[in-house]
Amino acid sequence: GRVPEGRGLALLVAGGASAKLLETDDERIASEFIADLDRMLPGAASRVSWTRVHRRPRAWPRFDVGRYRALARLRRVEADRRAGGRRLYFAGDHCVGPTLEGAVVSGLRAADAVCADL
Repeated sequence: GRVPEGRGLALLVAGGASAKLLETDDERIASEFIADLDRMLPGAASRVSWTRVHRRPRAWPRFDVGRYRALARLRRVEADRRAGGRRLYFAGDHCVGPTLEGAVVSGLRAADAVCADL
């Protein structure tokens, strides 16, 4: 849903987390994340009104070091093929980031490219 006016929402993700973190209780994980948030935005911890911890032990892709450079190379290949008249479009969470939002953004980007070519 929408965040009420004057309020904020922070989404903190532990990508590539260890198996130990999967077994840690939610309250401890939340408190560690809130401490991290407070280091990034001093004073934020005192304003947290609720938390929710989600775990995806087998469904969270890893984006290792260099992954975004590899994606940039892939986009250059796509642009090169399209410039040569070949319709080639890549889409999926692997093209932007390992999230649902990444998949959506990637799909919209591919749709824009298709529209531009047609």
